[in-house]
Amino acid sequence: MTFTKLSDTLCQLKAQGIADLVLCGGEPLLRDDLLAIVCKASELKFDKIQIVTNGFLLTRERIEQLVESGITSVYISLNASESVHDITRGIKGAYAKTMDALKSLVELRDSKFPHLDITVQTIIMELTIGQIIDLAKLCFQLRVGLSLSPLNTSRPWQGAIPADLRSINQEQLDHVIQELHRIKKVSPSLIRNSHTSLEFVRGYFADSKREDIPCYLGYQKICVGPHGEVYPGCVSLPPVGDLEKASLNRIISSKAYKESIRNMFLKRCPGCSCDHILNLYSHFPSLVKEMKWRILPV
Repeated sequence: MTFTKLSDTLCQLKAQGIADLVLCGGEPLLRDDLLAIVCKASELKFDKIQIVTNGFLLTRERIEQLVESGITSVYISLNASESVHDITRGIKGAYAKTMDALKSLVELRDSKFPHLDITVQTIIMELTIGQIIDLAKLCFQLRVGLSLSPLNTSRPWQGAIPADLRSINQEQLDHVIQELHRIKKVSPSLIRNSHTSLEFVRGYFADSKREDIPCYLGYQKICVGPHGEVYPGCVSLPPVGDLEKASLNRIISSKAYKESIRNMFLKRCPGCSCDHILNLYSHFPSLVKEMKWRILPV
């Protein structure tokens, strides 16, 4: 989308009551007009303006520009140690670039932007499972959060994932999840996942659909693709509208949109790990379990 169209889209999102904005991709830093987009979002007074990046293009100067323009949170993708992270990114030197960006974020938060929230986002899979605890220790040292998601094998563009990456050593995963529970008890703000989310991750590779938990995302989120495609809270499913052809209000009021979010709620879909943390906070039985986790010892 052009900046003019994207700016209009932000206005439409705000008019629909959307409170928080997440700029992700792909890689949002590839857009030359990113600062203008952030300034527009800040002008519209979104409660939070967040960015998700691999850090390759996140220099100290750009961090300062983004935060001064209105960015409140940065999520940076880091999967493991240097050798494993570079494998998962397919680029030699990826780890070094990401770590440089992370250290710059931390330095600027500590010296200039104390309100800036920093979170490391990590994908749990066979390649990374053995390094998750070390990554948690790194996040503790840097005083940043750690958010964990299992490898999402149900998305349509991930159909070519090799079978050995779609499975995991369950015994090793159980051990890591138990240790993460313990760490969260000691340092709740370090592990951004809820306890019920950690349990979701524990069972995901055996049951990715979890039909016992409805999907509420269609009622909580609107996703917009780079060409104006509108998704009802989940980009794993086909879009149900196009902002080049209709207004956001018309799209989300359509029969097709309402049918899509109803089918999501009833889990008439392949199942995925998309925003499972948000789903669990909307699910009353999971909230009860979370309260028990927080009260009782691990």
